Amino acid sequence: MFTDQDLIDFSSRGTTFSAVKDQIHRFQSGFPYIVLQRPCSPEDGIEIVSPSDEPRLIDLHDRAAFQGRISKFVPASGVGSRMFQRLFALKNRYADMTRTDLEYKIKQGNKEAEYGLHFFNSLTKYPFYSALCESIGEEKLREMMATGQFAVILERLLTKTGFNYPNKPKGLLPFHRYNEKVRTPIHEHLVEAQAYAKTGTGRVSIHFTVSPDHLDSVQQHIN
Repeated sequence: MFTDQDLIDFSSRGTTFSAVKDQIHRFQSGFPYIVLQRPCSPEDGIEIVSPSDEPRLIDLHDRAAFQGRISKFVPASGVGSRMFQRLFALKNRYADMTRTDLEYKIKQGNKEAEYGLHFFNSLTKYPFYSALCESIGEEKLREMMATGQFAVILERLLTKTGFNYPNKPKGLLPFHRYNEKVRTPIHEHLVEAQAYAKTGTGRVSIHFTVSPDHLDSVQQHIN
């Protein structure tokens, strides 16, 4: 099964023939689910740093950051489809959705309609509200909300004729709003990294994993 050269390679990698056989067997037979015994707690899976050790460890961290030896890893390849799944269901089920339609369906016990009305009643609280105002016009948007033109708003949020949020990387979606300023998740990671991974030259090292389809848009956003 294995050649002499294979065995030499195993040894150079610090493993053994029996360990490799065991790994192959695991892939062939599958991996059993882990049975959890109990949650981790202090001194039982969680190590508590003593106050006397804190200054030394903080100094080690600060020196590593100053020298550029700390890099933040961010998995960012996902898109926003699941975030907008329920809104998509509403749009597909009720093409000409209005406030009156939703209120009527809520009286019939429809949970989808209840979620939809709650979403639209809370629309001004979402970080993408300012983007809607810029796209539609704040006065026009308020008029649409008052008259219940919800289908048009969903069209702007969800489809390619508008923002197409469900098909955009989650890292590029409006995420947090600070007064009139809005940050994306990528922006938040950059700000956070400044707090603990900034080098002596004021730079930070962040490794984002992104889909090749979205690489250009992510790079443009960061730049």
